[in-house]
Amino acid sequence: CTIPIVRATGGLDDVIKDYNPKTGKGNGFKFNEYSSKELIHSIKKALKVHFNRSEWEKIIRNGLTNDYSWEKSAIEYDKLYKQILLK
Repeated sequence: CTIPIVRATGGLDDVIKDYNPKTGKGNGFKFNEYSSKELIHSIKKALKVHFNRSEWEKIIRNGLTNDYSWEKSAIEYDKLYKQILLK
């Protein structure tokens, strides 16, 4: 499982939840500002967590529990289209 480090933009902002070591929630690492400083900060945060095996395994489990398949997306689009047609 690859743990993402992403800039919070578009679909990445929707699907990647920044990992919070206090709550154990999140499936990756996000930064907002388009800058090398922000990217490096996120990389350092990820490396710190990476060297704590139990924390890293939490992120892996969190990522594996999400369903980003087209099958799920198709169901959501179908619901949306039906809502629009019924209005």
